[in-house]
Amino acid sequence: MRRSAINTLARLSVAALCLRTLSLFALVLLAASCSKKTLPNSPDPFPDLHVVSVSPSDNATGVAAATNPTITFSAEVPVSTLGMVLAPAPQNFYSSLQAGSDPKQIISRAALSANTNYSVVIFSASDKFSDRLRTPFVSHFSTGSANAAGTVSGVSVAPFNEPTRGFVGLLRKQPLAVFEASAPDQDFLNNLVSVTTIKDSTGAYTLTNVPPGTYWPFSALDVDRNGRFSLEQGSDRMQGYDANTDFIADSIVV
Repeated sequence: MRRSAINTLARLSVAALCLRTLSLFALVLLAASCSKKTLPNSPDPFPDLHVVSVSPSDNATGVAAATNPTITFSAEVPVSTLGMVLAPAPQNFYSSLQAGSDPKQIISRAALSANTNYSVVIFSASDKFSDRLRTPFVSHFSTGSANAAGTVSGVSVAPFNEPTRGFVGLLRKQPLAVFEASAPDQDFLNNLVSVTTIKDSTGAYTLTNVPPGTYWPFSALDVDRNGRFSLEQGSDRMQGYDANTDFIADSIVV
C-alpha cells in the first residue's frame, strides 16, 4: 500500500477516534444536564438538605394544644428517614408523623399538653437524592404563657459526640431504671423532659427552656443510623452523667 494511502487511513482512524471520544463526552454532558443532582452532598445548584422553617416558631409561647408541629425542609424527606425527637413526647408521637400536603413538610398529629415546655430535635434526615442533613436542628415552644428559664450545659464524650447521629436530653428517671423497664422505649419517652442537639464534634451541648426539677442527663446514639432511637431494637446506645465516676448515673437539679 502506498504511503499516501496509509497516511489517509491513519487520519481517518484518528478522526473516528476523536468522534467517538467527542460523542462519549457529549453523552456524559447530556446525562449530567438531565440529572437533578450530582453526587450526594457535592456542590451543585441545589442547596444541601436543611430545615427551612418550623411551626410553632422557635421560642413561641401560648401555643394551642391542638397545634400540629410542622417541619419544612428544603427538599422532600420521607418520614422513614427522619431522626426526630419531641420532648416531652406525646402519646403515639412517632406513629403520628406524616407527610403534609406540601411534600417538603412533615407534620406531627400527636396531641400536645397544656402549660408545657416543648423542645424538638432533628438529628438526621435524608432526601430522595440521598442528601443527608448536615446540621442538626433544635427548636422550642411552650403551650404556656412563658418559656422556662432553666439551662443545662455540658460535653458529651466520644462516641456520643456525633451531631448527626444522636442528641442529648434530660430524663425524670435514672437511665438504668429505664433500661430495666418492661418496655424501655415507651418508658424512655414517658420520662423525657427536654432534648437538644450536639453542636459539633467537641460534643458540646446546651439545653434551654428547662423547667425546675431533678433530672438525669443522657446522651443518645443512633448506632444503626435508621433515624429512630430505640433501646429495644438494633444497637442504639445511651449513656448517663457520672459526676463521681462510680459507674452510677447522677442527677442534677435545675
